[in-house]
Amino acid sequence: MYIARIPNRNSRPTYLIRHARRVGNKIVKTTVLNITALPDHAIEGLRILLRGGIAVDDPKISPSRRPFASVKARRMAMWPLCLAPCAHWACPR
Repeated sequence: MYIARIPNRNSRPTYLIRHARRVGNKIVKTTVLNITALPDHAIEGLRILLRGGIAVDDPKISPSRRPFASVKARRMAMWPLCLAPCAHWACPR
C-alpha cells in the first residue's frame, strides 16, 4: 500500500491510499481510500507509517520493543480513519 498524489490543475492535489498488485504482465492499482480531506501533516504521518516508519519515537522504549511500538502506533494512527480491522477492535463506526 502506498499514498498516491494526483495533481489537479486549479485545485489542491488528490491524495489516495492505493494498493498495487501484478496480474500477468500488468500492474493493477486499486484505490482503498481517498484521504484528500485530511490535513497535510496527517497525510505525511500516514505516508511514514505505510513505509514502515515509527510515528512516535519514545526514548523510554527499548530497541528490542520498537517493532511492537511501531505496530501500536500504526493502529493508533489508523483508528480515526477506521482503517484498522474492525473485527479485532471495536470500531467506532
